[in-house]
Amino acid sequence: MSRNYSEFRHLLINRRKQSGSALIIAIFVLVVVLGFGLTLANIVVSSSEAVAYEILGTRAFLAANSGAQQRLNQIFTPGQANLLCDGSPNPATLNFAEQPVDERANTINSAALLECRVQRVACTNFKQDGVVFYRIESTGQCDASGGEVVTRTVVVEARN
Repeated sequence: MSRNYSEFRHLLINRRKQSGSALIIAIFVLVVVLGFGLTLANIVVSSSEAVAYEILGTRAFLAANSGAQQRLNQIFTPGQANLLCDGSPNPATLNFAEQPVDERANTINSAALLECRVQRVACTNFKQDGVVFYRIESTGQCDASGGEVVTRTVVVEARN
């Protein structure tokens, strides 16, 4: 029986020597899990920022598109003669004009395009072989709450 007792005592001594390793393993596991959690949180934050900039970019694109459509509507007004970029009737001369942007006319009243505007609309036209060609370049701009500015430019080409 003394043999069993000595083996049991030997096992108890070995167990006492190993009792601190479980604590070290637990701390290691906690640090690794915390590292994974912080990495995942960083990925989620950067992903949400990317989505926010994508939405702002889309809104700026739509504002630029609205400016180009407005300018096309001024040139190709239904029931009237087509105009040149400077607003004059359609002569047979070359004309390159950039119209100033009226801030009041280019404010877009839409909840989807809040804090967005048409920043610039440029129009060029030329006549060749009796056909007038137009090139309209419109830039839309959206302001983010953090002070960032997102712009998109749309170029539309049309002919008479």
